[in-house]
Amino acid sequence: MTPTSKEQCNICRLPFGTTTRDQHNKCPFCGKSFLRVDASTRHSRTCRARGDQPLPPVAKRGRRTKACDVCFRIKVSCDSKSPCGRCSARGLSCVYGRFCVYPSHRPAVLVAPAEEGSADSSAISPPQESRSMVPFLLNCTDPSVNSVNEILANEPEKDVETPTAWERLPLTDNVLAAFTIDPRLLFTGLLNQDLEPPEYDNTLYDHYWGGAVPASLTLDDEFAARVQLLLSELLHFMDARPQLGSGNDRFLLQTFFASAGCQMFMSSFFRRRHYHSPLIHWPTLDPGKTTLPLLLAMLLTGAAYSHWHEAKRDIRFSRRLHVLAEKYIFTKLQKCAASAVGSRSSQETLEILQAAYLVNYLNIEINDAAVRQRVMAKRHPMLVAFLRTLGFVADQQHELSTKADSFVYRESCIRLVTWTFLTDCLFTMFFNNPPAMTLSEVACRLPCSDELWDKENLSDFDIQGVNDGILPDDFTLKNILSGLLAEDELTDGTATTYQGLKARHLHAAIFGLQPMIFNCRAMPLPDTVANALLRALDRWRSLWSNAIDRVPADQRPWLGLVRYAPEIAWLSRRILETGVAGQGADSVYLRRVSTYDLADFHQFIKLYGGTRAV
Repeated sequence: MTPTSKEQCNICRLPFGTTTRDQHNKCPFCGKSFLRVDASTRHSRTCRARGDQPLPPVAKRGRRTKACDVCFRIKVSCDSKSPCGRCSARGLSCVYGRFCVYPSHRPAVLVAPAEEGSADSSAISPPQESRSMVPFLLNCTDPSVNSVNEILANEPEKDVETPTAWERLPLTDNVLAAFTIDPRLLFTGLLNQDLEPPEYDNTLYDHYWGGAVPASLTLDDEFAARVQLLLSELLHFMDARPQLGSGNDRFLLQTFFASAGCQMFMSSFFRRRHYHSPLIHWPTLDPGKTTLPLLLAMLLTGAAYSHWHEAKRDIRFSRRLHVLAEKYIFTKLQKCAASAVGSRSSQETLEILQAAYLVNYLNIEINDAAVRQRVMAKRHPMLVAFLRTLGFVADQQHELSTKADSFVYRESCIRLVTWTFLTDCLFTMFFNNPPAMTLSEVACRLPCSDELWDKENLSDFDIQGVNDGILPDDFTLKNILSGLLAEDELTDGTATTYQGLKARHLHAAIFGLQPMIFNCRAMPLPDTVANALLRALDRWRSLWSNAIDRVPADQRPWLGLVRYAPEIAWLSRRILETGVAGQGADSVYLRRVSTYDLADFHQFIKLYGGTRAV
C-alpha cells in the first residue's frame, strides 16, 4: 500500500493511504460520482440510464481490515499481532500499513452550489476546489446525516491483547434457548403478518468474535436472565404507557432482546468505548449484575455502533426504542434519587446516572430537532440537577470495602461529572445553548489516564500514585484554563508543568473555553476579553503540538474524539475573530439564537471554517 500523495493527515500525522483518496460513490448505471452514498442511492433510483435494470443489492456493513500487509495481500487470516503468527512462523517481514485510512479524516471537498434543479447539484466538484480545515466537524454537522454514529461507526474498533483473566466460553444450549424464544409465539394477535421472522444463526458469533472479550461479557445464564428481566420490565413499562409503543413495537422489542445479538451489542460498545466518554470501568463490570437502566443504555449504544437499525430496516422503531429507553431510565433515576437524597450515594445511583448520561449522548447524536430539544431542554438539565442534589459535583471521598473499590467509585464519579460538563460545553458551542453548569462546579481533578482506568488489576501502588497527585494529573480544569488565560507569560516551572499536559487534558480545556466564548459573544464585553481568549487559543495550539507528538502514531486512533480537538480550537478562533471584526452578518449561528438542529452551525462552518488549497 502506497500513498497517492505527500499530503499528511492533520489528525494522525500520517500520510494519506490509497483507501482515503477519491473514494466517491458512483451511480452503477451512468457512472456519475457523488460525495455521499445517500445522494448516489437517491440518484440511482431515478437514473435515466437505469432502464429496466434492477437496483444493486444493499451491501452489508463489514469490519475494517486488521490484517498485516502480507496477510491482507494474499487474503489469509491474520491474528493482528506484531509480528503476526503467520509471518513469524515463516520468517517474513510483518508490516502494517502506516498510512491514514480513515474516511472521516479526509478533508471534505467544498462543493460550489449548483443552480437549483440542476442534475449535477449533488455531483463532486472538480479537484481544484478548496478543502475545509475542519473536515470532521463539517461531516458530522451535515443536516443530511441521520446520526453522527453513521460517521463514528466507520472509525476503527479497538483491538486489545487478551488478558489472562479473559476467556471465551462455549455457548450452552440453555443459554441459547433463553435468547432464541420465537417472538411470534407471544402476543400473536398484535403482530403484523407482513413482518419477516427474525433469523437466529449461531454462526453469527464466529463472524463477529474476532478478538479478545472480557470474561464478564461472555454470554452466560446470569446475563441471559438479566436481559430477559430487562425485557419484561420494558414490556410492563409500555403496558402502563400505551403512547410509547404499539403491538408491532412489542414484537420488535422482543426481537431486539430475544436475539443473541445482545452480546454483540455489548462487545461493540466495549470495542468502541474510546470514542466519547469512557465512563464504564470494564475490568470490574459484570453485565449480569449491573442495574437494568445501565444495561439498557449500554445495549443501545452498542446497537447504534453495530448498525442494528439498518440491519432491521426500521429506523422509526429505533427512534421509538430510544424514546422508550430514555423515559424508562429517567423514571428510574427520579425514583432512585428520591430515596437517595440525604444519604451516601450508592453504586446503584451512580450506574443509573451513568445510564442517563449515555442515553442523553446517544440521543443528541440523532439528527432530529425534536429529540435534541427534549434532551437539551429537559433531560440534560434534569441530569445536572440530580448530580447537584446527590452531591456528585463535590469532590468527596467515598470509603468502600477496599482501596481499589474506593478508587474506581470515586474515579467513576469524577468521569461522570467531567463529561457531563464537557457535553454541556458542546451544547453551548454547537447549538448556542446557554450553559447549564459552571466551571466552579467541576472542582475535582481531571480523570486519570485511560491506561490506568483500563488496567485489569489495580495495585495499591497504582492507586497511591494517583492519590499523591502526580503532575499534571492532579490538575483541575480550572487550573488549566487559568494558565491559558493568564495575561503574564508562564514562569519556567509552570511552563514545564503545562508542557506535560496530555491530549485528553487539552481536549477538556478547549471545550471548557466554550462557555467563555459564548458569553463573550452574548454580552457587550470589552475587547480585552476576546484578546485574552485568542491568547489562550494560541497557547493551547502550542501545547497541543507537544502533546500529540508524544502519542505514538499507532495509538492516536484510540484517542477517540479527543484527536479532533484541533478542529474545535480552529473553529473557536474563527468565531472570536468574526465577532471582533464585526463580520458574520450573513450567519444565523452568530446571532446567538438557541436552536436544536445543526443547520446553522453547519452553515457557519462552510462560510467561515477556513479552507486550504488542495
